[in-house]
Amino acid sequence: MALTAWKPFDPLVAMAVAANILWSGGRLVWRSAVGLLDYSDPNAGRKIRDKLDAICSELAVQYHGVRFRTTGYRQIVEVHLLFPQATSVGEAHRLATVVEERLSAELGMPAEVATHLESLEDHAAVHHEEHYTGKPG
Repeated sequence: MALTAWKPFDPLVAMAVAANILWSGGRLVWRSAVGLLDYSDPNAGRKIRDKLDAICSELAVQYHGVRFRTTGYRQIVEVHLLFPQATSVGEAHRLATVVEERLSAELGMPAEVATHLESLEDHAAVHHEEHYTGKPG
């Protein structure tokens, strides 16, 4: 039984409902997949580097080797911090902890931040092969 006398009405409404179901289902599948898979969003990378630039500049610490990914609704960030050889292990650890805590707090989403401490002066000599820097090319 048709709702109106216009014959194309029912098929058009059915197609609109089907399109809505496909769109909603596709969004649901995408959101579920994002919750299960790791991915690296370039905008998130830019935000992480901007925050690191500000924090490290304030603390007079250099960094490189930023790696990040989003898993579910949490960021996982790894960053290499470069310290002068004269910096004590305790002071380097204190500064690294400040970077970890501030970056995690400033990202606006749950984040796990891990730092790797390296010597500034002999960094190139210790790493015989060029390695990932985390800076955009």
